[in-house]
Amino acid sequence: MTVQFNVDLLERYIAPNISKFNEAEIPDLRQVYDQHLYWVTNHFLDSSLSGAFASPMRQYAFNAIFRVQSAFKDYHEARDLTYNYLQITIPDNPAIRAYFDTLSRWESCFLNWAILIDIYYKMSGSKAFEKGDGSVEQRAYDISNAIKHCGDAIKRGEHGASLTVPVWLENDGFHSREFIVSYQEFGDLISEAAKFANELQNPRGFVGQNAG
Repeated sequence: MTVQFNVDLLERYIAPNISKFNEAEIPDLRQVYDQHLYWVTNHFLDSSLSGAFASPMRQYAFNAIFRVQSAFKDYHEARDLTYNYLQITIPDNPAIRAYFDTLSRWESCFLNWAILIDIYYKMSGSKAFEKGDGSVEQRAYDISNAIKHCGDAIKRGEHGASLTVPVWLENDGFHSREFIVSYQEFGDLISEAAKFANELQNPRGFVGQNAG
């Protein structure tokens, strides 16, 4: 006999709309970026053999590539965990451990991506978004901040009585108290980050592409 739980209990103690989360379309980028396992290694070899960036660009570039590789790995592990969860869960009796394993990996992906955005600003002096501009970059960055500062938000009572997590999964994407980022939108952000790593892994080539 399958135990069925009250929807209000599920939303109060686990996550909003968890009983309604039953599908997701999340892009797979692994075949598009076939060097994703080797960005850091390639950068080290190219820097050693062909010429490296000068400081502080050298440190920024390495950390940017590391964060892209980490976010890319998180993204696809989270994607696989999401589909596994959707295969085994039951709406009125969700697979709680699988859900939070999945959510944890997505949170790591958002945080690594946000660190990359901070490094990019230091490298280029260019902002990826303006505060409150509604862009996907702004919304994803604010979701990462909600994850990072969830303890402070709980202390201030910002989450409300029923909200136990700073970000949760629904059929249309990632939700926080204020923002939504679709799976396609976040996949596009990871794809842009991957393009950046592809370019940055070869210092000599990157300088040539960006030469005036």
